[in-house]
Amino acid sequence: MKTLSSITIPHGITDRTGGVSQGVYASMNTSFFGDDERECVFENIKRSLDAIGCDAKTIVATQQIHSNHIVIIDLSTDFQAFH
Repeated sequence: MKTLSSITIPHGITDRTGGVSQGVYASMNTSFFGDDERECVFENIKRSLDAIGCDAKTIVATQQIHSNHIVIIDLSTDFQAFH
């Protein structure tokens, strides 16, 4: 089993600055789970990925909720299940 310490993964944390969304989603909204325009969300995600030198070949987008449900992403993950 590989652990995160043995895998190099480009990563980052966004805040609300630098995006293109407007209104209640103003600036860097990266969630598809609201009513923001999809084109804005895609552009915001693209800007985030560009900032860490990554592309969008595989993105797993989940809806953040407060629960005890955990999604584990590993080499056996069926990414088609997320569509």
